[in-house]
Amino acid sequence: MSKVLSFTICIPSYNRAENALLTSKSIIEQVNASSFNVNLIIIDNGSRIPYLNFFESDMLISDCIRSGKVFLYRNNYNIGMSANFMKAFEIAKSDWLWLVSDDDYISPKALETIFSKLNNLDKNVGFIKFISERTPQKEDEIYINTIEKFIEYNSISKNHFNGSIFISNGIYKLSEFYRYIELGYQHSHTYVPHFLMLTSYINDGGSCLVFNNIIVNYKKPINSYSYGFVGGLGVGGLKTLYLKTNKKHLKLFYNLFFPHNDYKVAVDIFVSTINYDRYFYKYLMKNYTYYLTSARNWWEIILFVIFWRIGIFKKVFLFFLGLLSALSPKIREEIKVIKNKY
Repeated sequence: MSKVLSFTICIPSYNRAENALLTSKSIIEQVNASSFNVNLIIIDNGSRIPYLNFFESDMLISDCIRSGKVFLYRNNYNIGMSANFMKAFEIAKSDWLWLVSDDDYISPKALETIFSKLNNLDKNVGFIKFISERTPQKEDEIYINTIEKFIEYNSISKNHFNGSIFISNGIYKLSEFYRYIELGYQHSHTYVPHFLMLTSYINDGGSCLVFNNIIVNYKKPINSYSYGFVGGLGVGGLKTLYLKTNKKHLKLFYNLFFPHNDYKVAVDIFVSTINYDRYFYKYLMKNYTYYLTSARNWWEIILFVIFWRIGIFKKVFLFFLGLLSALSPKIREEIKVIKNKY
């Protein structure tokens, strides 16, 4: 490839206009310095206060809106985080797409690094990925062109998997992913539709490159997502992909989606459902336990079931959590964080 024909940076966001504006400004400075055909799209997911007026009040961004470099798209309603990710694949009309979280730290030379890699691709790949601080890599690049290699890469550690579902690390060749948009929407309940689209692309003979560069640093959000509903029941939810591989790699693949602390998942679901009938809590925990059977040993399942079933009796479980908090400052802090979310 000798030239990047067109490139879209898309920031999906909800009720975080200030964060999205700061991230947009850090990127647009790089866009203005680039000779490539780059545009920036911010998807406002039906936020309480529309982003447009907020963005137009900033001189730098308002100029870019008028020149067509920045475009704000607003959903009529909050369609959910995953569906908002998927919107980017519909809205972008370019050769390549970079999804960026609205509150991550963008490297000052991120675009320069990306364009350098795209301009020097010597392989026909539809996706390029960059590493994070937690996934150091000796090789300058890793070429992945089989579903087995893809699964093995993501199985190296939970950080490798987390780095792959982190939206800001990957660049998509859109023409290769349009046919997987339906699959992405079908798996929106998992909160990782983009990763499952990539999995299907590799499974169908596609290929990707992992480069030994950091273009963005993850920033842990102040109000983190629900560990129980997003992490446990969400990411761990049912997948309907048929992968053309052996039993060993199938098991490795389905195990990827459970890097969680199962007991923390149970506590999160307990706290979030404490004011509801205990049948609801049991229903959620039974489903999560069923998902776990593909990833845990039988004895781990038994211990976990004993633990979460105590939660059927609210006062007993609260006393138990208090006891654990008294014994471990780390557990006390984790429980405090969970309680503060609800």
